[in-house]
Amino acid sequence: MMNDQLLTKLNNITKQYYNTDLKKFKEEFIKIWECELDYVYDPNNINTFNAYLVDMFLNFDQSILLDYVDKVSFKDFLASLNLNKYIIKTYAIVDSLDQWNKELLIQIPKPCIIKLTNGTENENIIVLNDNDIQKIDQTIDLFKPYLIPKSTNQITNFFDSWCYALIKPRIIIEQKLGDHDQLVDDYKVFLFDSAAYCMIMNKSKLLNTDINSYNWDWDQLSSNIYDMNTNQSIFDQSLIDFDFSEMLVLSKQIKAYFDQKYPNLFKHLRVDFYYVNNQLYIGEITFNTANGFFTFWDHSDWRMHDLKWGSLIKTK
Repeated sequence: MMNDQLLTKLNNITKQYYNTDLKKFKEEFIKIWECELDYVYDPNNINTFNAYLVDMFLNFDQSILLDYVDKVSFKDFLASLNLNKYIIKTYAIVDSLDQWNKELLIQIPKPCIIKLTNGTENENIIVLNDNDIQKIDQTIDLFKPYLIPKSTNQITNFFDSWCYALIKPRIIIEQKLGDHDQLVDDYKVFLFDSAAYCMIMNKSKLLNTDINSYNWDWDQLSSNIYDMNTNQSIFDQSLIDFDFSEMLVLSKQIKAYFDQKYPNLFKHLRVDFYYVNNQLYIGEITFNTANGFFTFWDHSDWRMHDLKWGSLIKTK
């Protein structure tokens, strides 16, 4: 499973090789992946979910994804599908230094979430619950470097190697859902042609200081993965009392768009939802979960699930 130690290794090879020797970067990436998962990467035998994700990471034309990964254009995409009611409210979009100042942050309604339009869900996310001047100043300093134009686009962060570096960094300020002092649950729908699963991540016990770390206490998160057709956990057969029908309909609608626009290209899609006060919100879509390091929270039977999800992809 992705953690801070693994991310350090991946960042190191990104800094060393990505900009100067892409072939070497891919070779070192495969070595790390094989060591972490105890697999052998064979591009001619993609039989697990993670192998599919790795093959996509190494060989896919990522420029296709830009309009769906950028957090601003993604909202435009949802609007084009008439899904406006599921869009999280945007308070401001900042794309230049002269717009990024204390006065802006003070006048924004609180609580709010501040993040980069080309960032991942675990990078540079700040929650402002009030007008604490010290935290506002820290937030300004944190994001300021991303608004400075670069003469060259040097990729030093591993996550930037997955199309994020191709997107101009901007700052987006959104309404924070839920209570001031808690993060709302994630409902991540993994959609295949013949099956759908929902990974529920209960983040209510996480502190704001934990947001930018992968070293979460997964037991505290009370997370699980459920078959959306049976409501049964894939791990322990427990049942959840939750109506997945609306999430499933929306996920299939989004996948249908990609199936029509890019026939046979996307064999899997993940749609992330939030559910707050009986209202669904769509957070983002993802084509490559954890860049091939998704080990089902290191569950004892994770390889079995990896093979099963891989078979769902191979049947297409």
